[in-house]
Amino acid sequence: MNRFFKRHQKTIIWMLVIGFVASIVVAGGLRLLSSPPPGSAEEVVLIVDGRKTTRQEFAQAYGNLIEYYRQLYALYGLDFEELLRGTEGAYRALPYQAQAAEEIVRSVILDKAARELRVTVAKTELDKAVNDRYQSILVQYGLTDRDLEEYLKFQGYTLDAYKKDLAREEEARLREERVRQMAVGPIEPTEVDLVAYYENNRNRYENEPERVRVAHILVREARLADELLGKVNEPGADFAALAQTHSLDETTKDSGGETGWFGLSDSPFSEQVTDAVWLSEVGQIKLVDDEDGFHIVKLIERREAGVPPLAEIRDTVRADYVRDEESNRWSTWYAARREQTEVKTPDPLLSAAMAYGTDKTKALAELEAIRASGSATDSYVTYYIGRLYEELLTAVVARRIEVEANPELSPDGEAEISRLYAEEAMYKDRAVAAYLAFIETGMGDDAFFQRLLALAPQSAEARYARAEAYRQAGNWVAAEGEYRQAIEARPGFVAAYIGQGDVLMAIELHTGAAEAYRKALDLQPGNPALSLKLAAAYVRGNQLALADPLLQEVLAREPNNATALTLHGDLLLAQGDTAGAIARYDAAYRRGLSADALLKLAGAYLVADQVAEAKKRYEDAIRVFPYRAEGHVGLGDVHAKLGDQDKALSSYRQALQRAVPVSLKESIARKIVALDPTDIRTRYLLAGYFRDQYKYDGAIVQYEAILEQVPGNLDALIGLGDCYLAKVQYDRALDHYRQALDQTVAAGQKLSIYTQMVKVEESRVGVGAPLGPLGLEFLWQRAQLYAELVRYEEGVADLKRIQTADPTFRTEEVAALLERLTLTQLR
Repeated sequence: MNRFFKRHQKTIIWMLVIGFVASIVVAGGLRLLSSPPPGSAEEVVLIVDGRKTTRQEFAQAYGNLIEYYRQLYALYGLDFEELLRGTEGAYRALPYQAQAAEEIVRSVILDKAARELRVTVAKTELDKAVNDRYQSILVQYGLTDRDLEEYLKFQGYTLDAYKKDLAREEEARLREERVRQMAVGPIEPTEVDLVAYYENNRNRYENEPERVRVAHILVREARLADELLGKVNEPGADFAALAQTHSLDETTKDSGGETGWFGLSDSPFSEQVTDAVWLSEVGQIKLVDDEDGFHIVKLIERREAGVPPLAEIRDTVRADYVRDEESNRWSTWYAARREQTEVKTPDPLLSAAMAYGTDKTKALAELEAIRASGSATDSYVTYYIGRLYEELLTAVVARRIEVEANPELSPDGEAEISRLYAEEAMYKDRAVAAYLAFIETGMGDDAFFQRLLALAPQSAEARYARAEAYRQAGNWVAAEGEYRQAIEARPGFVAAYIGQGDVLMAIELHTGAAEAYRKALDLQPGNPALSLKLAAAYVRGNQLALADPLLQEVLAREPNNATALTLHGDLLLAQGDTAGAIARYDAAYRRGLSADALLKLAGAYLVADQVAEAKKRYEDAIRVFPYRAEGHVGLGDVHAKLGDQDKALSSYRQALQRAVPVSLKESIARKIVALDPTDIRTRYLLAGYFRDQYKYDGAIVQYEAILEQVPGNLDALIGLGDCYLAKVQYDRALDHYRQALDQTVAAGQKLSIYTQMVKVEESRVGVGAPLGPLGLEFLWQRAQLYAELVRYEEGVADLKRIQTADPTFRTEEVAALLERLTLTQLR
């Protein structure tokens, strides 16, 4: 039972408490407070008819609401939390905050009404309701009292406390039912009421949909279609003969073009033809073109939807009337009470959220006040402001287009258009300004930048900020493109040139980096930091003659500049002057005590064949900078040069444990497998490093080498499949995945492999396109594995996806498994 609880605890606890969370929020501790500091848990954020809700209590109500939606979406295989991530998610959360606040308002209204109407719940009635609810929960989830008590204990909750909360929820429910009954009153519809309701809702009682029968001619040539249209409209025209002679529709040609009866949902024609037919009068002929060709269609007969007479369904109609009337009366009563209820929101952000749905101008004013006060506790405030200005902009544009569509503009209309253009410009400028301010938070994501750049594609600041975001994510190529566009928007943008140079250096495009740094230096001549960046690009790009004067210039001004000394050492080493390089590195290390200088000094000694000195320096680096992998790499190189393979491997392996950049890991792993080709583990790691850098051919070589030594190695087979998938060689990918399936019996491993096989077919058909039979088979196999692994939500999602893509695929098997998993979820 413990394992069951641990696996399903979140679902179970939510289902157990979902009913009474709202009453806990209001009835469980709304209290009068002094004035706590803004943003604290005790700060009052909502006051409803004098009842106060603290920030902590509101957070509980909001969290309960979000959890409800999370569970609801999960039933359909969807991730609700995904909708609340990033900038878009933060903005989507505002209406949910308003909904949580309205739930609290509703609780207060119902509580007040219950007191006014003197609604009470007898103890015997409440005890029975609580017991019935408690027993139904045990039955519904297949629990015993002991099971539930154990589970609640696991959650830090007692059975007594749970029953008390359950009693509060049941009491609130019963009181609400009584209030509703008294507010709605008795409902006794008259015959006139029922007849009117029946006539106004006839479509609700249709037992047979509207159907039609048409005559149809399909041709490919427009000229022939026009000619036939003229002929079929002539008096006495023989439509059937013309269809038999000219129609390309083999299904209706022999019957003179006539179809059988069909409804809107099972039309044999395209949407364009079906719409034309449905809007036709009986006998009317129309010419419609679609991707199949030109259709001449004639509506022969229409059969109206079948609706049973009132006498046959009177009880159903009466029940529907009572239900709808009850709902209408209750909505009217509640709306009136809500209007009379005094609601104050001391928290301006919550006030803005509550106003958002009905009064965007008020919401915007609240947010602007927060920004002006500098008291924002939500980092997204400036983003919300930008979104609201953008929504106002959208509304103004829509209105302007509507006015401009009037062919006869009055002077007032022209004046309105001028005003609307001015408002467009204002709202656009304010939205962009707010978004640019939001950039300073560093929380902009790709969706945010797309939105900002749609409004201001030439904004250098936006391009630069997006480039910085890409750079931080390690997406060098995308970052370089954005830096370039920032420069195009503002040719004097020094920071953009520097950023462009930095990312080009990161991907070892030294010539391009040097060009970017040179342009930055032209804009800021004499900047020593830029001179050193440019010199570094020249040295890495082997343009030593260009680097030397820059370094000499910096060293003339700052002879102890450790960076310049190190770079000059690099230059001298590249020129073959090892003694000069050693002197420069030694001076750099003495000035800056940096790991780079010491490691380069050791490396220079090794190049100079001063192995003992190199060994000493590498050992110094390991002792002083133990976190740096390069010291162990260098020591391994020393041992390799001395012919001690075992010590070299030991050093390289220690280096690999400390290395961080993938390129460095790749370099170290190459050294290891070169010395020890039988090291399967390192080969597998090396393949992974290649894949991390999109070097799939290199990874394939390593996986194949593993298979030569260990035929049927599961990880290598899966790795090969992944590489060929990335290389868009789908059949080869599937071949390796199938071989991997033959090597495993574990359900978890099979699930991972089938997931990759599904990805192959998804990639083959394209984004959003339905999977073919092979892809559906992989989905089916994966759904069965999900069921075996008790991952019911994911299994249900796969099965529903199969049914949507092809209802005829394994129809009975899919339906049976879907029913079983759905019922298991409910239990």
